Amino acid sequence: MPQDHLRRLAQRLGVRCSFRDNKVSLIRAIQARVGQVPCCGTEDKHDCELAACRWRAECQKPIAVWLR
Repeated sequence: MPQDHLRRLAQRLGVRCSFRDNKVSLIRAIQARVGQVPCCGTEDKHDCELAACRWRAECQKPIAVWLR
């Protein structure tokens, strides 16, 4: 999902966000707002069993170590 769509979704849910927020931080904020564990892009992704998670594709993308 493009970052501008994530930002609009976050705003509709009442999540405060800025243009400095990256995709993963926006997804985590959205997850927290809807009552999910904000786990996107964390080390928990290696043990994730939520195959139907809306954010799975973004979460499972490889991230360079220096970006974590």
